[in-house]
Amino acid sequence: MAIQDNSEGESTLCNTKITATQTKKKKSEPKTTSAAGDEVGGFSYVPHGHKSITYVMTEIETPERFAFIATKYPQNTKGRQKKKDELSWYGSEDWVRDGVLEDISKQNIKVYLSTEKNDPDNDKEQRDRYQKLLKDTTSMLMSNTNSEHINIVLDESKFLSGNDGVRIVEEIAKEYGKTVNVCQAHSHENLTLQTHDFIAGASSEHQWRNRIKDKIVKWWRK
Repeated sequence: MAIQDNSEGESTLCNTKITATQTKKKKSEPKTTSAAGDEVGGFSYVPHGHKSITYVMTEIETPERFAFIATKYPQNTKGRQKKKDELSWYGSEDWVRDGVLEDISKQNIKVYLSTEKNDPDNDKEQRDRYQKLLKDTTSMLMSNTNSEHINIVLDESKFLSGNDGVRIVEEIAKEYGKTVNVCQAHSHENLTLQTHDFIAGASSEHQWRNRIKDKIVKWWRK
């Protein structure tokens, strides 16, 4: 995807544009940061399914540079993902994972995680537990960021029907006296989420976790 110039510095979080420049903030504007949220693992009723589910929220200082990482590498190098027009942890060979994580390590980011065991009894409990994880990581972000305003993109999920994700984040932000601009997006249409998928993926695999450990601010495990 080509870099598109945007003289107004439009946020790239909720669309696939990558801005080449960003306008300087006026002194009267609140300090702003960006963030992305997604889960890794999942719920399963089968004995050999995922053992846990983790929600990952990452604060990103330079979202344009972060999103641009997803344009640098070939997609679906393992040839096993159904949606071939997206860069993902699952669909990438180790050399792609290594390159993306190396680029991510150069970014000024802060990672917050919350993990629950995978032992749901029904669909409602799955949804409630997923939304609890989102609340946990959003609270971590709000309590640790120095910014007054946060632009946040959440990966779409069947556990966030309608605008559930937007509502949850807005309610927590209000508790912490923060303002937010929140959207839910599909990862195959969003470069920020594609790059972020590698943080989520690395957190779930022991052999990769050390690559991001110095970026992790807090990890709640239940």
